[in-house]
Amino acid sequence: MSRQDIAEQGRTDRSGTLVEGAAVERRSALRIWLSRLEGPQTMGRGPAFWALVALAVLGAGLYPLFSNPFAVGNAAYFMVWTFMAMGLGVVWGYTGALSFGQTAFFGVAGYGYGILTINFGATFGFTWIALAISVALGGLVALLIGYFMFYGRIRGVFIGIVTLSVTLVFETFMAQTAGPQWRVGDARLNGFNGMSGMPPLTIPGRGEMWFSIRGWGCFTR
Repeated sequence: MSRQDIAEQGRTDRSGTLVEGAAVERRSALRIWLSRLEGPQTMGRGPAFWALVALAVLGAGLYPLFSNPFAVGNAAYFMVWTFMAMGLGVVWGYTGALSFGQTAFFGVAGYGYGILTINFGATFGFTWIALAISVALGGLVALLIGYFMFYGRIRGVFIGIVTLSVTLVFETFMAQTAGPQWRVGDARLNGFNGMSGMPPLTIPGRGEMWFSIRGWGCFTR
């Protein structure tokens, strides 16, 4: 074997080693990001766990096609409340802060969605904009309360006491809004009865395709 062949083989080996090293580095980076996503306190890890999650999401999407509206509505309400439970799991499980403010933040976002959609309608996909604004509004309220709590060095069980107090104040205030004078534009607050007449999430286009929040189904009209 000539010197030129030996040199060429050495360059090939080095390039192959560099490619393999880059691939290993990419796989390592992917594992790091997946570990951050899964976290140290999750119930499942790995491809099998996420495959089951994908199957569960697919089953939830197909469920309305094989069930009656009443059962689908109850299941939808159950699924909506799971978001509140997951919020408590994140705050308490990952930070150790026992918060009872999820109900208040959830309510602020819900009333925000109702006020926006009742007053501005559901045309041109505005419901999705209203959904984003209302979620941001609930997050902003939580951020402000959290800022003042942690700025004041509130710790331990007192975090639960403060957040529970916020929830009770919000509940007490909303309980007295049943009269017709309690309205924001065309949206009546309705006290314990809650707001009504909120349009479902809509997708602009032919046939006015819309997604029913209550039914988790896709229909056209």
